[in-house]
Amino acid sequence: MTTTALTAKNLILSGTEERALALLGKGVTPAQTAAALGITESAISQLLSKDEFADAVAESVVSYDVVKHRLRLG
Repeated sequence: MTTTALTAKNLILSGTEERALALLGKGVTPAQTAAALGITESAISQLLSKDEFADAVAESVVSYDVVKHRLRLG
């Protein structure tokens, strides 16, 4: 299993977890994320039940929204 460090939260994530974070952070629903990654919605739910992962998703959503807003103004 490949792992990647996210320095902002000091999380060590597998490749699937990293992709889930990226998708969820862009506002993709948990069901769509699970389907895209070939995993169950339950697996996504389990990830989101971890406070550090959920916090990282929330931060990603905010960052993504800021970028989208700036591009609209741009």
